[in-house]
Amino acid sequence: MKNKIFKIAALALLPLSASTFATDAQFTGTFSTIKNVTISETTPMVINGLHPGTGSDCILATPDASTAFPGETVMKIANTGVAYTLNAATGSGAMTSGSSSCSDAVPGEVGIYLIDGAEGATVSITLATTGAVGGLTFNAAGCVSSYNGAADGDVCAPVAANTTTGSIVLANTADLTVSAGQGQPEVGKAVLALGGTVTSSIGLSAANPYVVPFDVVVTY
Repeated sequence: MKNKIFKIAALALLPLSASTFATDAQFTGTFSTIKNVTISETTPMVINGLHPGTGSDCILATPDASTAFPGETVMKIANTGVAYTLNAATGSGAMTSGSSSCSDAVPGEVGIYLIDGAEGATVSITLATTGAVGGLTFNAAGCVSSYNGAADGDVCAPVAANTTTGSIVLANTADLTVSAGQGQPEVGKAVLALGGTVTSSIGLSAANPYVVPFDVVVTY
């Protein structure tokens, strides 16, 4: 026990005879992670007019800046370009055939999905391949709002089927300044609009609703 006392006393006296002084202290930093990114359904997609025969297909017009565009109000973007419209453009929800039968008498409904994440963050979107479910195969495609951090320069960026689309920028505070009559961005958000093609591999029952799941993956 005496040895320990002597050692402590020697260390305490050492700085008095040294020519320099030193100190050592430990501090902490606080680090915050960004909020998780989520996606939720705003408007369910509806595809009408598929004929019940094997091999029939229907195409719900794929939304983009100039075709079947849901409108800047829905997409929460502001762009003064000629291609963009405040409200839904002609052809939004239109049904057409690919290689086989589809009735275009009743329009479909473009699917609208809200992405919510960190302000100004960049995300990637993957529209995963959908296998045949109940005799139906569906491939989604469309566009997603992407922001430029300034007034009136937002776009609806194409999102292709069965691939990953990167460099999609969520809105930040600077995007909130818009011209009169344009859609209104929301901080940390983007909107995904989808159409696509559904194809039957078996005979289907007439006048019967069918549900086909598909995956949308959003990551930072």
